[in-house]
Amino acid sequence: MSEHSPKADRVSTKTQSAPRVANKKMEQRRTSMELLLDAALRLFVSQGYRSTNLEQIAGAAKLTKGAVYFYFRSKEAVLIALRDSGKKSATLVR
Repeated sequence: MSEHSPKADRVSTKTQSAPRVANKKMEQRRTSMELLLDAALRLFVSQGYRSTNLEQIAGAAKLTKGAVYFYFRSKEAVLIALRDSGKKSATLVR
């Protein structure tokens, strides 16, 4: 008769859930980046690059200004990420 260890179950569960938590965080980060880039593109097209600031981008994405700085160190970095992503505004495609 073998003894069952509750501690072994907890360790096994933690080990199994770690990849799920990491995947969920990666997905949340991807989603936040998409929201920020989409908001930035809309604002850059409608207001112009010079008239748009990071606080406006954060507000339009419904994220905090801190979230913008978590992903991008500057407005220029946002613009470069947009260029590299290949995102196009519907108004530019017409």
